[in-house]
Formats: sequence, structure tokens, C-alpha cells
Amino acid sequence: MLRVRVVMPKFNKRSKSELLRQWVQDCGPSDYTTDGKLIFCQVCNKQIACEKKFQLSQHSTTNQHLAAKNKQSSLKQTLLTQQTPSSSNLKNEFCSDLCHALIAANIPWNSLNNPTFRNFLDKYCKHTIPSESTLRKNYLEDCYRSTIKEIQNNLKDCLIWGVVDETTDSCGRHVANFLVGKLSEDEPGKPFLIACRVLEKTNNSTIARFVNDALRILWPEGGNEHKFRVLLSDAAAYMLRAASSLKIFYPHLIHVTCIVHGLQRVAEVIREQFPEVNTLISTTKKVFVKAPVRVNAYREKLPEHPLPPEPILTRWGTWVSAALFYADNFSAVKEVVCSLNPNDSLAIKSSQDTFKNETIQRDLAIIKAHFKIIPRAIQKLETCGLPLHASISIFEEVKSELECAPPQYEEILSVKLSSILQRNPDFNILCSVNKYLQGNSVELPEEIPPELVSAYKYCPITSVDVERSFSAYKLILSDKRHKFTPENLEKIMIVYCKSNYSPQDDKI
Repeated sequence: MLRVRVVMPKFNKRSKSELLRQWVQDCGPSDYTTDGKLIFCQVCNKQIACEKKFQLSQHSTTNQHLAAKNKQSSLKQTLLTQQTPSSSNLKNEFCSDLCHALIAANIPWNSLNNPTFRNFLDKYCKHTIPSESTLRKNYLEDCYRSTIKEIQNNLKDCLIWGVVDETTDSCGRHVANFLVGKLSEDEPGKPFLIACRVLEKTNNSTIARFVNDALRILWPEGGNEHKFRVLLSDAAAYMLRAASSLKIFYPHLIHVTCIVHGLQRVAEVIREQFPEVNTLISTTKKVFVKAPVRVNAYREKLPEHPLPPEPILTRWGTWVSAALFYADNFSAVKEVVCSLNPNDSLAIKSSQDTFKNETIQRDLAIIKAHFKIIPRAIQKLETCGLPLHASISIFEEVKSELECAPPQYEEILSVKLSSILQRNPDFNILCSVNKYLQGNSVELPEEIPPELVSAYKYCPITSVDVERSFSAYKLILSDKRHKFTPENLEKIMIVYCKSNYSPQDDKI
């Protein structure tokens, strides 16, 4: 009997990265992404353990995944609805403009209930004046939608940078703000607030999801992940982890931590090195707080001098600025303080004792000689629209100045600076871009294509814009306006910031 041997063709075993990409393609590239090593669920915002393909399929059927997907679909539908014409065109144009004007001027809507104000509007506007509830229910949404549309048009087809931060508001809630701006070689990118959300808790997962959801407001139909190029934040551990997660969604993203925050941490180290100066500043401040008689005595003797500064540790560089004030006005302030009765207050006695300390003037002179550059640098870096080379030059100047500090301070400051830069993962990339754009290097980081490098000319390296948005938030959420729903507060914040922090002639 003749036997025929069949030889089967040999197939090369597929690599793990190829398998992962195929599984993602089969199970839904809109839900999952992979870097060739791990699979990340974009719906649940977490890594998926997948040794076999069926594990990915199983995850797709979990209650958690399905609930998150339904929420995502609902959000997308809402955003798409916002782009379609509605009955808002039929609404009263005067009421719409009035709603926008009141928000922009931060005038509470219940002011319309004031008889004098309402009579004024009735007399001169020649329009029916709406009630507070009418504006809130019928016109706020339209103002918000039109503002988002303006921002979308302004940033259309542009590479963008984003900045995120979190704070605790006066109601004890965790609030996160996210702003975006254009990366352009022609002009600095104006910051636009696009999301202001209350978070149940603050961690890397909630921040990453918040940023991702905010960008869906800017790009409701998706497909623009390549445009998000720079993320700015502080150097908190959860921010660093959140940025790492976001890089899975946005493969061209670089993460830079705020340089001004870093300089503030250097200033805190300086304060720790001069305890006597710190005592002088804190006690002398107390001498004149809520003491009009002492204030009058100070102004009579020193009419051309401002009162001793009251530094706030959370305000960048104010402690060093206060030390510089005492370095310049030591003798004059000492004379006033020492003329007061030490029995009147413990602060007076403590301040007098510190003024008499033999080393205090020497310490103030050291601060003035070596560290005055810090508050000046912070002030410069807070300027809007600085070119990248100017911002980096300011930081390098501070770094060089600190390297010339006395040996007993130079080492500890050097260690602190190194620690700050280690927690600034992609700052070196922007430094390399700056050298390239200044003609000092021919090498370019692989993360930056040569055809796009000029767009980084005005790339920011500070998060001052988001800090300004928190100032606006505190202004709007006053003690008498705690009845805002989080949704309405976000809409008002976005309209207010667009109206006040962006030139009106940029409206499209």
C-alpha cells in the first residue's frame, strides 16, 4: 500500500506585541489601546491583564466596563447634540446677551430681583427683563455652548498644550481645572478653560480620566490624539502617574512640571536655612496686625516706607521678598519696633529680641546677595506669553546664581534643584528643542518631528494659567453663592474665563 506523507508548511510564531495589537483590533480599537507590552482599557482607564485573548473578551462583558461605556456614549451624544442647531436661535437675543454680560462681569443673576436695578434696566433697555430662573434655565446652556464652539474654532487643526491642577474649594470639594492653548510659532497660545469639575477623590486615575474627558469636549468626534503635545502640571506623585497613563492615549505627549513651583520649593529650603530671619518676619508681622495705634506710629516715623510685608507661604516667592524688605529697611523698622512697649504684646518682645540678634543682619545680607534672584525670576515667569527660550534662560540664570551661593548653602540647594529636575520628566526635551531653535544644536529629540519643532517656540513651562483660573473660581464662588450646582458652576467658569482672559477681537 502506497503511503503519502503530507508535509505541513511551517509558520513563524507571532510576537507578543503583534498578538496584543491583533487582540485590540478584534475587540475594539476604540475601547482598547496597547504599546506592544500592555493593554490599556480607555473606557475603564486602567491596565488589563491579558495572557489570553478570551480575558480581553471577558473584560468587555463586565458590569464595570459596560457601565463606563454607557456613560461615555451618553457624554458623546450630549456633545454631538451641542453641535446641532436648536431652538436657541428662536430665543430672545437680548436675554442671551444679558446672560453673557452678567456672567462676564460676575454679577449674580439675583441682582435682577433688586427693584432699583430692575427699574433701571426697564427704563433704558426697552426690553422685557427676564428673571434669574429664566436666564439660568433657558440661556446659560446656550452661552456655554457658544463659548465652547468659539474655543473649538480657535484651536481647530492646531497642536495644543494643556495644563491641569487641583484645589479644594470653600465648600471642601476637590476641584480640577483643565486649560488648553495653541502651540504656534507665530504667537503665544491663549489659555482657554474647557473643564472645571468636582472630583470625588484626587488620585492619578481621576486626574487622567478628567483630562481625557475634557479633551473630548474639545474634540467630540475623537481622532485628534496626535494634536495633544504638551501637558503641564505640578510635581505631585499622582500627577506624574496620571501623565504616564495619558501617554498611552496620546503617544506624542510630553509632560513638564511647573518651573515656578520648583523655584518656590527652593525658596522654602532657603527659609529653613534662616530660622532667625523667619522669626523676625513672622513676629514683626504680628506686631502690626489689627493694631491701628502701632500702624499709625509706624507711618508717622516712616511715612515713605510701606508696612512690613505679610508673606503667605502658598504665594510664590513672598517669603524671600519679605526678607529683602528687612535687608533694605532694617535700621528704620528696628527703631520703630524697639520704641514700642514690650509689655503690650508677646509679639513685640519677640520681635525686639530678634532685631537685637547679632547675626540677623548678616543673614539678611546673605539672602540679598545670593537669593534675591528667586522672587524676580518667579515674577518674570508669571508673565503670560513668554517664548520658550526666555523662560528657560530665566531658569538657567537662577540655577547659575545658586551655584555661586556660600558652600554651606550651595550643596543643599544643589540637591534640591536636582530633585526638582528629576521630577520633571520631559523638561530636558524642551531644553533640547530650545537649543535647536536657537541654532545651538543640530540634534532633535525623537519625540519632536523636525517639521513641527517650530510650533514649540512659545511653549509654556509654568502652570500659572491654571492658578489664575482658580483665582477666578474663588471670585465666582463667594460665600453668598454656594447654591451653584457643579454643572452650572462649570459652565459659568468657562464663559467667565473666556470673556475675561481672552481678547474680544479673537472671537470667531
